[in-house]
Amino acid sequence: MIERVLPFQFIKKSPLYGSYQGMNYRVTEMKGQLEVCTFPGPFAFWHTPEEKKTYQYFDYTEEGYEQAIQYLNEAWEAKDWRWASHWGRSFLALQGQKTPSPMTLTKERNRKYMALIFDLDDTLYDRCAPFVKALEMALGKEIPGNKREWYHIYSICSQEMFEAQARGEVSLADSRILRIRKAMKYFEVPFSEEQEQVYQDAYAKEQGNVWMSDTIKELMDLGMQMGTTMAVLTNGPVDHQLKKAATLHLENWIPREKLFISEEIGYTKPDVGAFHCVERVLNQNPGELWMIGDSFSSDMEGAKKAGWKTIWLNKNLETVPEGKEAPDYIAQTEEELLEIVKILVMKERKDEQ
Repeated sequence: MIERVLPFQFIKKSPLYGSYQGMNYRVTEMKGQLEVCTFPGPFAFWHTPEEKKTYQYFDYTEEGYEQAIQYLNEAWEAKDWRWASHWGRSFLALQGQKTPSPMTLTKERNRKYMALIFDLDDTLYDRCAPFVKALEMALGKEIPGNKREWYHIYSICSQEMFEAQARGEVSLADSRILRIRKAMKYFEVPFSEEQEQVYQDAYAKEQGNVWMSDTIKELMDLGMQMGTTMAVLTNGPVDHQLKKAATLHLENWIPREKLFISEEIGYTKPDVGAFHCVERVLNQNPGELWMIGDSFSSDMEGAKKAGWKTIWLNKNLETVPEGKEAPDYIAQTEEELLEIVKILVMKERKDEQ
């Protein structure tokens, strides 16, 4: 059921976008009225053909807003949106299966569907390559030894500095310098202030050249083909994270309204408020949501506290901290992650039959 999760005042400032088990919707002010648009997934409002959209109008008042919410629930009840999407039909066709019968669809409406919520950095793309390239540029030579071990230490320092910046103890600019300074101190490598700036400038530039691996693309395609709700929950400045999302062409799988960025939503992982914000906007229960991320403290612990299920992409081969609850699944490579998601998605598909 779609509930009123945001006050009417929110609509006055910005359109409300949401989705519920295959039905996407937008609520906004239009020429003094409250315009409600419903349309099938998986694409965002601006990438969905007009002929697939249905519009309804209400008074631009609190009462009109309540009526709009009621209308959305009635619109969802009117048909099964999960199977109305192009990707849902395409997947069935590829599997040689027929569209479900009306009786099956009635049962479907009473089911809850999983949603995949991805971290961005070091999950949908790997920051190790930009780090290595920038550091070798600053050092003027190749990094000796295991490059991922260097990056692992740097990522720990980066997380520490991000948390310090979130607490207001250091500025964003200083946190970016301090993370490489701490990492170089750990490795006992002389590193001047000039080298620190060279590194940061090169790293920022390389962030504009990040890419998504074929394995992660296959995972995202699978989610779309199965009609699985997907979103991103990431920490960081809005502009910075959106630039990376654009470079990765995330809009091919996840619309802008499903990119949840800490600076924008007012909560930083692992604060459970960040996870509850995603629940409210997607209108899903905690047990339906799977957090996929690389950070144990930010992604796994935060999601567990919110009642979510978890998949830890543990490329750095870390151990679960003593006394902490283990994730539901642990993948050490992107390939393992893909296989885990395939199993979960196919299991849900089997349970539906």
